[in-house]
Amino acid sequence: MREEIQREYRHAKTVSQFGCTCLYLMAALLGALAALTCLALPQTPDPPGAHLGVGVIKQVTSLVATISLAEFLRSFGKDGRPFGRGQSVRLTVAGSLIVLSTLLDLFTPALTWSIRLVDGSVPVNISTQPGIDPMMVTLAVFFACLALVVRYGNALKEDSDSIA
Repeated sequence: MREEIQREYRHAKTVSQFGCTCLYLMAALLGALAALTCLALPQTPDPPGAHLGVGVIKQVTSLVATISLAEFLRSFGKDGRPFGRGQSVRLTVAGSLIVLSTLLDLFTPALTWSIRLVDGSVPVNISTQPGIDPMMVTLAVFFACLALVVRYGNALKEDSDSIA
């Protein structure tokens, strides 16, 4: 049984390292987008309203949440303590930032685009409405619960280490 546990742990470490790399690549992309947004703000013809500030805050929260999740996977794959206290903190931070980002969606103004067909006389309008994405709420709740599961796993590991 011990050999099977070791094999599963090695597999989980390998997958965690791959996931960590993917998340850090995503974080680099999010960081580049946030930097480009900040560089473009002074060049907008109208004064940048609060909605642009909300957009930058949303990008930063996405970046920090992604880095927190990448660190969770990196720590799982590299450290000898995959269920340490820091792991639950990382998940809690990511979940809290997802909630913050979702709440900021309420303050994002509706956007409208108009498309005029070249040969047609029918204008097409596309608009968005501010609101909360239920999937983001689901992810935040999942991360909060997973943080508690990891905490419990850490307590079990410490208990079994004290017995041995």
